[in-house]
Order: sequence, then structure tokens, then C-alpha cells
Amino acid sequence: MERIENEVEGVTSLTRVVVGKDGPRTLPPQKLTGMTVKCVCAQCNNGWMSGLESAVKPFLVTLMLGKDPHRLDGADQVSMAAWTLKTMMMVEQSSNLTGDNVIPPSEYTHLYQEKKPSTRRTIIRAFHMTPPERDGSVVLANFTARRFLGKYRGYTTVLRFGALGLHLMTARLPAGIRMGDMGHTHLVSPLWPAREPFSWPPAENILHEVWDSTGGMIFLPHRISYRSC
Repeated sequence: MERIENEVEGVTSLTRVVVGKDGPRTLPPQKLTGMTVKCVCAQCNNGWMSGLESAVKPFLVTLMLGKDPHRLDGADQVSMAAWTLKTMMMVEQSSNLTGDNVIPPSEYTHLYQEKKPSTRRTIIRAFHMTPPERDGSVVLANFTARRFLGKYRGYTTVLRFGALGLHLMTARLPAGIRMGDMGHTHLVSPLWPAREPFSWPPAENILHEVWDSTGGMIFLPHRISYRSC
């Protein structure tokens, strides 16, 4: 987090909105350099989690600045997807929600065991927001999380640093069912599952006015499709 603050201008604190059982909770902005969690052991923190940070280091700031085209495939794409889920988990844990966490414990177990998100139950897409001229009133780092209901239950989270926005959806699915593609749009680039290389940035940007009016949940779909696998 400290590296992000040092290299991406304006990204110094994170705003967080978590929609729990009692409705939306807007938490106070938190300094990136002061974010700590107590749920990670030293072995994991200094081992595979540190390895994830090292794996995305060559390209992460480039994505956050959003100025230059970039392409990820193979191991880099897996690392970026795993880093996304891991970072969302750590941001939520740092929020001290006392039992109202949106991301369930089973997701932590899966990431620890597999070192990547589920290719059957999870979809990650990236969107681009060109940071406006800095005037001190625009927050350039956000986290939003909420559960969703329907045929299958799940959760959706949005994490943004600078120009890079990441939208993750996970559903609790029985064996033999997977989440279907959410359709192609000029506003997002599919990141996970890695069925095709990740191309950055998408063809179109998201306007800050739209983001502000939706609380960061612009991509929460009205209908989610599922397929047999």
C-alpha cells in the first residue's frame, strides 16, 4: 500500500462502503500507509502473500496510472486476479466490521489453498476512470462491497486505485454449475477467468459523475447467468 501512495499521485487514503445486514455503512477514510490487519500470520504475510505483491509489482502502477496500454496473460493474469481478491479481503478485514463481513471465510480458504480465485464461481472485470484535475475534493481510492440474492447467493466488490477499477463477483454454486459470461462491453476488460489475455485499458472510460451517483456499484448486474460445466 505504501508503494501505491508513493507512486500514484493523489492516492493517499481509501474510502469504504460495505452493505451489510443493516444496510450501507460508510466508514471513515483510511490512510493507505496505516492499513493493518490482524488476521494474517507471519508465515503467510512473508510468504505467498508477499510473493503476490512481488508478482504484480512490474505492472500494477502502470495499470493504476491508466495512461499506457498494457496486456497481461499467463502467470501475470493469474497473479493479478489473485492480488485483486487478496487485496479486497485485506481492505475488508482492516475495516473492523465485527462479524458483518461480506466476503465469507470459505473464500479465504480457497485463496489460501489454490492461490487464485475460483474459475467456476468468480468473475473479475476491470474498468478505467481517468482521474480528474486534483482539487482536493476527489477521492482516488475506493472500496465497496455488498451481498446479492437470487437463484444463488453471493457477493460483489469494487476496488479502485487511481484509474484502475476492479469489479469482482462470486456466487455460491453447486457442483456442475459455473457463472456465465457477463457479456462484452466497451466499458470493461475481462480479467478472470483467464479465457483470453487481459487488455488494458478498455475502449471507454467511466465518468466520475456516474461513479459518484452509484456509490461504486455501477457494474452490479440486474441479471446474472449460470451455465453447466
